[in-house]
Amino acid sequence: MNKVQIQKAIATASIVSTLLMMGGGQAFASFETINENTGSGSTNDTVISASDTFAELNTNSQLLLNLASATVSSGGNTNSNNTLAGAAVSGEVSVDGMFVNDINVNTLDYTGSLLADPLAENNTTGANSVNNAIIDLSTSVAGMNENLAALANLIAVDAISGNNDISNNTGNATAETGDVSGTLVTDNIVNSNFLNIIATGTDNPIVALNDTTGFASSNDAVVSVSAVVAVENVNLAEIANDLYAMLSSGGNTVWGNTGNASLDTGSVTGETVVANDVNRNSTVITSDGTPEIMASNSTTGANSVNGAAAMASIVVVTENANASEISNTVATTTLSGGNDVSNNTGTADVSTGDASNSVAVDNAGSTNETEIDLGTGGAMVVASNDTTGSGSTNQTDASLNVAVVSSNTNESTISNDVDVSSCTGCNTVSNNGGGGTSSLTTGDASSDVAISNNVNVNTTAITTGGGADVSASNSTTGAGSVNGSAATVTDTVVVSNVNEAVIVNNVTSDSLSGGNDVSGNTGGGSVSTGSASATFGVSNTGNANSTTVEQ
Repeated sequence: MNKVQIQKAIATASIVSTLLMMGGGQAFASFETINENTGSGSTNDTVISASDTFAELNTNSQLLLNLASATVSSGGNTNSNNTLAGAAVSGEVSVDGMFVNDINVNTLDYTGSLLADPLAENNTTGANSVNNAIIDLSTSVAGMNENLAALANLIAVDAISGNNDISNNTGNATAETGDVSGTLVTDNIVNSNFLNIIATGTDNPIVALNDTTGFASSNDAVVSVSAVVAVENVNLAEIANDLYAMLSSGGNTVWGNTGNASLDTGSVTGETVVANDVNRNSTVITSDGTPEIMASNSTTGANSVNGAAAMASIVVVTENANASEISNTVATTTLSGGNDVSNNTGTADVSTGDASNSVAVDNAGSTNETEIDLGTGGAMVVASNDTTGSGSTNQTDASLNVAVVSSNTNESTISNDVDVSSCTGCNTVSNNGGGGTSSLTTGDASSDVAISNNVNVNTTAITTGGGADVSASNSTTGAGSVNGSAATVTDTVVVSNVNEAVIVNNVTSDSLSGGNDVSGNTGGGSVSTGSASATFGVSNTGNANSTTVEQ
């Protein structure tokens, strides 16, 4: 037995990032600005301004070329011009060729606090005092993954047990060829991004409070919290797969021998698999709770001016862009026929083995899966003025703004060119002597082609919650006082999906057990051909968008 195995597995350009931005706690700790028991006529400012930024860029660029060629043969034998009988027996032949490529993988895990636990408070302030308690917090999380891949696979194999020549021998001639099998595989996984962001601290209260303010005092309590998450995944892939195979136990010549001639060819089996899985993005962004936002003026002094504002903003932007060009060319032949048994003195007996050939091509990718769950459903947003002083001015503002923008763009160009043939026929049995019957029996011939293209699929699920508990109130207000309270919630979701695909499939499939010539023999002639079948199937799916939004 002759057997060759060609196998190459490549896994390169992989980046894994795991970031726990809290060290067991939060990126933002608890922040408090408090003016308490301030003196008459005093001026008191407490200000906290803090920002937390995380940014990561992962870039992979890969040029990969795999080349393999193999010739495996037990045939090609010559047994001629011998005084006695001539015989040739060739052994089995097998060839296995495989390329496995897994390249350009980015994994990013991030856990961090988006909204801290801030409190801005003016409490028990002196007459005619000026008190400012201000907190300004901002968090930015940015992640970008970019993959560039150019990949080419070329496999060319010949596996032969036939092509034998038994000619011009004085005695009988016998030829027997071994079975031939060949398996070719290219498996490509190219450009994958996995991103997981877990936001903590979104269930913490955000409070701005003025409580028990002095006569004619001026009190401002302001909390502003903003969180921005921006994610971008970009994949570009060019893939070319070229696979060629000739698998043969036939093509034998038994010619001009003095005695009887006998030829028995082995079965031939070919299997080819091409799999491309390219440009996949998985993005998951989740938060752990429901925010509580409160702005309050309570028990304010006569003629005082009090302002309390608590504002929270969450913005999430995801963008996925995939572009791929895939070219698959497959040409394979399985042959047990194509034999010539002629001009022998005796009768001829020819039997060819079965020939089967299967090709499977699977292209999948340009897929974006985006899941965003901000958990803001049931948020509490409260603005209140309670027990305000005579002639005082009181304003409270509480707001929650949520905006989610998701954009997916896919461009795919695919070309599949498959040429498959199986042949047990095309034999010649002619001009043989002897008084008996020269016979030819051919094996079954079958070809099977399956092509599947599934590209450009976007699945987006966005949950912002909705159902917020919003309250604005003025209660027990003083004579001549001016009181304003405002509680607002805005929830904006924008989703864009764009898919473009160009797919060309060209399939040629031939199965032949006939086309034989049995003629000019001295005795009778007998021909029995095996069955011939050819099946092919092409499945194209894609350009599919599934979007689920819960607000």
